[in-house]
Amino acid sequence: MTMAPPDPLDRKTSRSICNAVGERLQRDLRLDSFPSSSHIERLLEMMSRQERDNSPRPADDRKPANFLVSR
Repeated sequence: MTMAPPDPLDRKTSRSICNAVGERLQRDLRLDSFPSSSHIERLLEMMSRQERDNSPRPADDRKPANFLVSR
């Protein structure tokens, strides 16, 4: 005997399940409950530095590039 496939979830039910799972994960997996990792901290610092370096600056704060073009 073969079983019929289950009825698909409607959008509202699916969203409700996703929200409930997300809330449960956030509650159960708090970052402050895990030991600090120096490697992760270094990576976060690098990302912050890159964001600062790549963020647009006001036009009057931009400095011209100092490089020589050889021909």
